[in-house]
Amino acid sequence: MPNRGSVFGFLRGAACLAVTSVLVLEIAGFYSMHRAEFVPHPPALQLFPRTLEPWRMIRQTELDPETQEFLRADDTLNRTYDGPDGPVYLFVAFFRSQREGVTPHSPRSVFRARGGPPKVPASSPWTWPATGLPFR
Repeated sequence: MPNRGSVFGFLRGAACLAVTSVLVLEIAGFYSMHRAEFVPHPPALQLFPRTLEPWRMIRQTELDPETQEFLRADDTLNRTYDGPDGPVYLFVAFFRSQREGVTPHSPRSVFRARGGPPKVPASSPWTWPATGLPFR
């Protein structure tokens, strides 16, 4: 009959020791193989075309200081283009590094290119294919 004296008795087994050893070696290898980050230096976003057929830029807006301070992006572009189906809003924030500083990829950091918080409908006309339930 097996010894039921300890709930964590399996931690003394050979398989657990082998897995732990492999994980320790992986962690040591990961941190010992540090390499320098490649930091790109692309052209300024302001050089992005003002005409992209069939759209034409009708407005370029600078971000307010509060938003720029929050984003801390290295370059931004905030434009409105007009085309056959109405306006298209383009916002691009470029970060040279994603290791240091702020990289706002959280939904709480998303805002509309025209300014203000995103507008999220209470319900959506789309449904999950597997269940038929609406996206929320």
